[in-house]
Amino acid sequence: MEQLKNLFSSDEKVIDTPIMKVKGNVLAFNDYFLQISNISQVSIAPGSKRNYPVSAIAAVLGGLLIISLKSFIAILIGLMVAGFGGYMLYNTYTKNSNSGENMVIHLNSGSIFYINFKERTFLNKVMEVLKDCSNSSKSNYVIDVKNSVITVGDENKIEFKQA
Repeated sequence: MEQLKNLFSSDEKVIDTPIMKVKGNVLAFNDYFLQISNISQVSIAPGSKRNYPVSAIAAVLGGLLIISLKSFIAILIGLMVAGFGGYMLYNTYTKNSNSGENMVIHLNSGSIFYINFKERTFLNKVMEVLKDCSNSSKSNYVIDVKNSVITVGDENKIEFKQA
């Protein structure tokens, strides 16, 4: 029940950032920064999925109904309507397939931050970095979410590429 309450709370923020920086006790990205000591929990959850549009399903069914009229123009219009509905359904399916995984950051205040990652293995490495940072106040990392690169200190890069 608590998860449902948090799911609909106004304290949720979805962060789409190409770079995260960790220096000392601060996790910074976009227009936000968080004190690592204020993070109560970090977890991984599936990326958010879009619902299939009812209008797309209606277009496919309507197009098939129009095709059943069996005149040349009705078949042409029906194919276009059904094709457009099919395209909308395929587009939603593709976006859902590429939704990746979310790192969910819960703060002591009750606020929740979601950061989307396309690669699960890279997300696991980022989780390890945050765990190490919570144990040390002398951390200095730059996490390039877009290119799956973690830079330790000023020069040491660790790259994670998909196999």
